[in-house]
Amino acid sequence: MKPRKTRVGKPVVFCCVIASILLFTGLCKALSQKNSIPKKESRFTVQQKTKMEFLLGNDTTYLTLAKGESVRFLGYRRASYYFPHKFLVETDDGQRGYINISDLDVPFVHEKDGDTLHIKKIDSKKRRYIYTKPDGKEGELGFEKVYPVLSDTLPYLIVSKDGEYYMSIEKFERLYIGKSIEEVDAHYIPASQIYHDKKGTRAYFYNYMIFNEKTGHFNHPLVTYNDSLIATSYELIGNRGNSGGLMKILPLVTKILDIPFFSGLIRGSFYVPRIPGMSLAKADQRIWQMWVVGIFTLLLNLIWWFFAAAFPVVLIGFLIRFNYLFYHLSDGVLIIIISILALVSFYIWCVLMLSYGMLWFLLPIIFFASLWAYRLACTPLDTIPHDRCLGCRRMYSNYLDHSDLIKEYDQWEERSFLEDSYKSGERRWQTYTETRYSDGHTETSNRRDHKEITTTHVYGTYNCLVHYWHYEHHYYCDYCGYDEVVPETKEQILEKHKIGTHSTTSTHQVY
Repeated sequence: MKPRKTRVGKPVVFCCVIASILLFTGLCKALSQKNSIPKKESRFTVQQKTKMEFLLGNDTTYLTLAKGESVRFLGYRRASYYFPHKFLVETDDGQRGYINISDLDVPFVHEKDGDTLHIKKIDSKKRRYIYTKPDGKEGELGFEKVYPVLSDTLPYLIVSKDGEYYMSIEKFERLYIGKSIEEVDAHYIPASQIYHDKKGTRAYFYNYMIFNEKTGHFNHPLVTYNDSLIATSYELIGNRGNSGGLMKILPLVTKILDIPFFSGLIRGSFYVPRIPGMSLAKADQRIWQMWVVGIFTLLLNLIWWFFAAAFPVVLIGFLIRFNYLFYHLSDGVLIIIISILALVSFYIWCVLMLSYGMLWFLLPIIFFASLWAYRLACTPLDTIPHDRCLGCRRMYSNYLDHSDLIKEYDQWEERSFLEDSYKSGERRWQTYTETRYSDGHTETSNRRDHKEITTTHVYGTYNCLVHYWHYEHHYYCDYCGYDEVVPETKEQILEKHKIGTHSTTSTHQVY
């Protein structure tokens, strides 16, 4: 038998498309990760006495850099509503902290009109820059309303505001306590702050999210090092997370977060991915390319947040197209495997998304996306005749070859048919809450009206002469010739004689 061209069903095509989109999204996120400080140093010299700021958890400490002191440039942190534009820098003795760019005598530009501004000072209470224009006119603007004019010689290193890595307390202690700064700095995400004083060295890993099982929240570790720069102790600072009550009672949260593959799915990047053609000097310009990238990134994130749990399911839904992969598994076994995989993937992804900060009431979106993917993958495995050949396991290779009439005959049967339905009753009543007070008077509240309708259904009973045809449809596989026999029964009522009536009633509440 010469095989015809194999058909491809829509469910398999949809599974392939969805799996490809999710794989592309995952690869984009993975390949855009930049979590290590570049080995090639970029340095600049401060032209005046400048304060270097260290955000060590709840404490802020300062170090004064002398005029002419050289520092290593580690990144530029864009302004937010709360914080001004800053550089992340490192001194020669390994201290790492922030410098306000406005302290470096760098010109700034107004976001809207493009006017050049000179920043006089920062009003921390109002969270605004106090500036003067070239004509001497003074004013004030929010941190995000201006941007600095930066040198093209600086490398494109923009510190991400949400580059986070998740793990349990136990894993953090295992990987970091007793290790040197150099070891841990290159392990996952580098420390954002390192400060030396008489008490020793402290490093603040702001980008680390350490899960606390007792509270269900995440904390940032502040690690203390001895004179040999070996970590000896730490404290957990801050409470992050939107669903602490739920995370506290969910099982296996720490086990899931401590598996590198799973935590890597929600891992952030220390540095913002570079946009082709962009330099640090142009990083804050609001050009149309930035909008395109922003919309594209948002779209990929939405797909990732709500559909990533469906990836293993749609992947199998596509791979069943290749008969040799699951040759020894029947359709029923595959449905069981897909069901278990869908439930496990859904739960793991819910834990990861709650850790990431997703609000709990958005989880049903993930559930319905996973359910849709499950039904899509199982559709070709639950058909008669089978879309997956019972002989060689190829998809969509069966075709109807012929049908045989096995037998036909007439038979008298008693059957009932609905003839009429009408409203036969109605009941109305009120419910309320009655409160009796100590002085003897009563008050009612929560008064509600209710209505109930009773419907009568009238059936006619008939003695019917029914003619039956019994067929066997033969579906052959294009490749292996397997013959799948599918029985079918057709009928036609030739005569019917009424022999009686009967009725039933049903009641339903309208409100």
